[in-house]
Amino acid sequence: MIELKTQKRLQELFRRENRSFLQYVTQATPWAAAEDRGLVDKLHSLAHEEMQALRELAEWLDARQVALPYLGAFPTTFTHYNFVAIRKLMKPLIDEQKKELADLEADVLAISDDAARAPLRKLVELNRQHLRDFEQITHAAR
Repeated sequence: MIELKTQKRLQELFRRENRSFLQYVTQATPWAAAEDRGLVDKLHSLAHEEMQALRELAEWLDARQVALPYLGAFPTTFTHYNFVAIRKLMKPLIDEQKKELADLEADVLAISDDAARAPLRKLVELNRQHLRDFEQITHAAR
């Protein structure tokens, strides 16, 4: 049985990661010129990877009788990026990804249960890879 403090942290992490900026951007359908359709497709692919990892975490939590939290709305600050060209979103995506990665790493360090840390490590590595992808995309777009 996972202790209550760890359960709460895992539930908050799950909620927060489901409401990431990447998930918001792909649902907000940013404007993209014809030459930027590949960029939109790449972001959708990364968001799909993230969602798949979160589904696996949901299954892991469910198997341990940890209730999945109500996800709620995306942060209202994300609405500042509605109706914005996809290239203009890359810098905020990098900034948010760095913040989300730091939060995830802090969660992993704060959880003392090794069994609970294991599924989080995959999310941390995926977030690191996505940060590298965002930086590479931004560099190539210049």
